Amino acid sequence: MLKVDGHEYSPTLYLRILHMASVVDGFDTAAVALEVVGELSVSSRQINKLASAAGAAMAEERDARTEKHVQSPLPRVATTAEMPVDLAAVFGDGGRMRTRAPNQGSGVHRPHWRETKNAGYSAAKVVSVDATVRWQQYLEWVSACWQGRVGDVLGALRDWQTRIGLPPEGETLADTDPRKILQKTLTYLTNNRSRMAYASYRRQGLPTTSSLAESLVKQVSKRVKGTEKFWNDGVSGEAILQLRAAVISDGDRLAKWVQNRPISAFSPRCRPLPLANAT
Repeated sequence: MLKVDGHEYSPTLYLRILHMASVVDGFDTAAVALEVVGELSVSSRQINKLASAAGAAMAEERDARTEKHVQSPLPRVATTAEMPVDLAAVFGDGGRMRTRAPNQGSGVHRPHWRETKNAGYSAAKVVSVDATVRWQQYLEWVSACWQGRVGDVLGALRDWQTRIGLPPEGETLADTDPRKILQKTLTYLTNNRSRMAYASYRRQGLPTTSSLAESLVKQVSKRVKGTEKFWNDGVSGEAILQLRAAVISDGDRLAKWVQNRPISAFSPRCRPLPLANAT
């Protein structure tokens, strides 16, 4: 099968369009690049449409695979590595994209893309107004966590929470409110305490760096984040994430998807040609 569906592009051209949509900073730039380099005239609107449809299809297939795995009977058979490894580590991190609020017009976006970093330093700023003192406090807390003494940091933060006060129940506080900052830091450390056994990790020879995951997030963010980029909640935002992930992954995932994607049986390009002697 030629894998030509409802649009007029061959699989090779279709792959080039999706690839370009995933690697440059916008669909308009992709249109220019395709015309200048590939002598292929495609509008930015058409590229957006093709990319959104392909990404949505990839997301559906991912969800179907996930559901099939979840519903598979226990015990599941583990995948065996072709080349045995002494140590395997899984890294994870998250990035946030800016999205528009639904039905609020162009340019209106949600605030939830903002991500607070350095919660420990934010808490140190609450307990001291002196820059030198707060930095020293931050270093003490970070060193304690690195040494596996998260409990000591939690105890100190609880003492400060008692002095400054607890957030009033049912009251919405500003993000800069010291009570809210301390509560968020306490919640974060409490929820992640079991994962912060850094001293034990080092003794086992496990990596404790986040650089690999952070680097990968930046590769994704290079396409989906920017001062002028706002994505619609739902299909379009998820679609570009699927395409970008496929392009930067090993194994030519995007090319394989284009080659193996299902074709609608109702597509006019998939219907058999009429026989010459048909009446």
